[in-house]
Amino acid sequence: MNDSLRTYEVNFDGLVGPTHNYSGLSVGNLASMAHAGKAANPQAAALQGLAKMRWLMNKGIVQAVFLPPMRPDISFLRNLGCSGDIMAMVKQVVQQPLLLANSMSASAMWAANAATVSPSADTADARVHITPANLANTLHRSIECRQTTRQLRTIFSNEDYFHIHNPLPSHHFMGDEGAANHSRLCASHHAQGIELFVYNRQGFSHKSSIYPHRQAREACVAIVNSHQLDPKKTVLVEQNSIAVEKGAFHNDVVCVANENVLLLHEKAFSETAIHQIQSSCNNIDIQCLIINEAELPLAQAIQSYLFNSQLITLPNNEMLLLLPQEAKINSYAYHCVQRLIADDNPIKYAHFVDLNESMKNGGGPACLRLRVVLNSVQIKALCGSVVLTDNTIDQLESLVKRYYRTCLLPSDLADPEFIQDSLTVLDKFTQCLSLGNLYDFQH
Repeated sequence: MNDSLRTYEVNFDGLVGPTHNYSGLSVGNLASMAHAGKAANPQAAALQGLAKMRWLMNKGIVQAVFLPPMRPDISFLRNLGCSGDIMAMVKQVVQQPLLLANSMSASAMWAANAATVSPSADTADARVHITPANLANTLHRSIECRQTTRQLRTIFSNEDYFHIHNPLPSHHFMGDEGAANHSRLCASHHAQGIELFVYNRQGFSHKSSIYPHRQAREACVAIVNSHQLDPKKTVLVEQNSIAVEKGAFHNDVVCVANENVLLLHEKAFSETAIHQIQSSCNNIDIQCLIINEAELPLAQAIQSYLFNSQLITLPNNEMLLLLPQEAKINSYAYHCVQRLIADDNPIKYAHFVDLNESMKNGGGPACLRLRVVLNSVQIKALCGSVVLTDNTIDQLESLVKRYYRTCLLPSDLADPEFIQDSLTVLDKFTQCLSLGNLYDFQH
């Protein structure tokens, strides 16, 4: 095949930021709530993420990276009425620790929430369409949107190949959580696929629940329209409310897809969803691998993050399941994985990685990456040096070891020396990836 026609699923991982901490800001995320106030290790978190990226890159996967947003978010602080330089604004909110924690959140590391992506094979104008997620359900995540959009428009700036949309209106009734509630089923990455949108609320309805239902159906419909998708090639299905109430705050906690494989828990969707998906995929040999409650109770699935694995097609066309160590420790999940790779299905390998720092805040391997299907020409059109090499990872690791702390409590977030180190390393990251003046403080 002509190299210009080759298509790759590029994994854009979020580099964990220097302010990685456990402030417990995400209601409904059981791990985040359980570890609130405990000490985090930002250096270990970033190095664990980079090790995962390097491992996949060495397996022949095209691996790219997003940089952390600027923290504190000075635009957010100014909107709260703060003024002066960065440290002056921090001092003005230091007596409101939750506001400070929101402005310092490192949750953009979970790049699966950065945006929804439709590859050029699926869109009417044959461009890659990307809509940044508004993440309207939580304050700390909603403020990511502005900087995420800027970074996406910097990297995917060539309008011949890419269309970066505005985020949807930032309101609960139009809540959009990005690719964590979006999958794609296809015969192969280069072929036109079926885009699967999962919602858990009708935007203008009122649903009584313990935990928030974050993804609005209206947001899914809006993205289908703006991405110029064929309605016959899209499926909108409802997430099972039971899954949300048990702690599956995003669909990627109970479901993962890759090419023609859909791996899911039996309680992932509403009852009619599987039939709806199979009917829409009648031209694709879809393999629905459904794990039942008896084999893997829903609570164990959520605890182990088995479904928050990365399901990846290797260069030899066999599939790999990349899982967190927690799925190896959990006996239910481990036996389920062993059964899966022994069965007659495309998943041939399983590999477990240490992402404990991310897992403590409720994010596994799939949370940390945004999948972007690109051909060779589109990859060359990306701005900056965001597609990683061993040398780039070496440089990023060196900067993390030099500037990131090994212990960080929420009470440390206002430390001037810590904030200065955080800004310094962000500046050096942009130099390393040739992304120019990406941050407010660089202008």
